[in-house]
Amino acid sequence: MIYLCLFYLTDLSTIRQAVAVSFVFYGFKYIEQRKIFKYFLICIVSILFHKSAAIALLFYPLYYAKPMTTMLAVIGIYVGMKVVLPKILGSILPIFLMYLEKGGIKDSSGSFQRLVYLILFLYALVFHRKNSSGFVNICAVGVILPFVLGGHTGGRLAQYFLIYYCLLIPECNKRFNINYRILFMIPFYAYFFMYLIVSVTANHSNEYVPFRWYFFEDLNQNLM
Repeated sequence: MIYLCLFYLTDLSTIRQAVAVSFVFYGFKYIEQRKIFKYFLICIVSILFHKSAAIALLFYPLYYAKPMTTMLAVIGIYVGMKVVLPKILGSILPIFLMYLEKGGIKDSSGSFQRLVYLILFLYALVFHRKNSSGFVNICAVGVILPFVLGGHTGGRLAQYFLIYYCLLIPECNKRFNINYRILFMIPFYAYFFMYLIVSVTANHSNEYVPFRWYFFEDLNQNLM
């Protein structure tokens, strides 16, 4: 249900990447089993669908990293992508600056989505169990990417990391009773239907979500 509420609608507009994410997610069992060669092969297959899947090669060391190491890595990524990378691209390959949030095009897309992901991460940081610290490490990197690379580029790369919310959040909720878990899902359902309604009523709905909203509209004009 977490996947359906958080990722399903956005994945409909990025099918190739969604397939790559699914392969990477499937390969997690090889990280747990410490079968690095098999995980590497899964990443190669994923890259055949979308080149951005190469970022999943980081997951193996991230999963087994110590929390302090992960925190330093997150700070390094933030400083590197927010400060150093724009300067390097500006002097060498300025055409790629358009992919960065501060690259001349202010990318404010997905602002609410970023906030949702951040709140979920803080929740997981407080309530995660010891055996799920590897998921926290992976999600820690993913949650900052939309902030440093913008809602489009950063948001799409973050999907490889944040898909692990589907394992991390249920693991956090195991400490609570079933009534709490049911109540916990209500905001997720609200988010899903809000996103769906906003998407199908917006002018660009056909570009992102394959649903049409025909209530209170002239069907003859829409179907022409």
